[in-house]
Amino acid sequence: MRNAHLLFSLILSVAAFLASANPTVAVLQTSLVRRADDPSKTTSASNGAPTAGEGDPIDGDATPTADPTDQKTDQSGSAKPSSTKSKKISSDAQPGGVVMQTPALIDGYQIYKIGQPVTFKWNYTSIQASPTALNVEAYCTDGATYFTIAGNVSADTTEVVWDTGDYQQSATAKLPVATYTLWIYDASKDRTAVPSPGYLYGYNSLQFGMYSPKPAVPLKDFQCSACDFNGAGLNDPRTVRALLGMGLVTALTFVWFIAGVL
Repeated sequence: MRNAHLLFSLILSVAAFLASANPTVAVLQTSLVRRADDPSKTTSASNGAPTAGEGDPIDGDATPTADPTDQKTDQSGSAKPSSTKSKKISSDAQPGGVVMQTPALIDGYQIYKIGQPVTFKWNYTSIQASPTALNVEAYCTDGATYFTIAGNVSADTTEVVWDTGDYQQSATAKLPVATYTLWIYDASKDRTAVPSPGYLYGYNSLQFGMYSPKPAVPLKDFQCSACDFNGAGLNDPRTVRALLGMGLVTALTFVWFIAGVL
């Protein structure tokens, strides 16, 4: 028993000597023990949340966030796109055009009565960049005058109704009886602007006529300005010559026929 007590005292003395000779070992052991026992530094495997080890603290939220978008905020606080990209149009693209539906090309030349509504309807082709507004006009060949049918209307417009009766009453320049050409073009450009790929090209392929009827005249009061009823009669030398010629032809034909039979 005494020998065991001496052996235990010897072990304690050696351990004390080693600790005094190398103090960092004792400090490291103490730090490791404390770190294992400190519950605030442990991480539960069930929650999966990231932890910070020893050292400087980590500020901020560890939850991932979406990438910020390129937006600007107006005065009201609502987000708006920062910019709008323009559409790229190929240089070999066809210019946009107009195809008439009413009247159609197969309908031929149309004549409209002044005072009645006239309907024009069309479709677009090959347009990649829509115009902001349209002008629809009727060009009169007599007097070289443009009459506005619809001015600065939406580019989505594909039909207009021209009330020629209302126009005739309110307009300073009256609609003459003549031939007209329909114009449909981009309001931001000239009528004869050079066509651009993908943009609307001014249309002027439809021609139509406008007429104004005259009031009815009773038959007894009707007079033909191109007719000469007084000049036609037996006193007219032209009538006498025509009658003599017809008689001579008839007589010669009869004699020839009788001579042939006999």
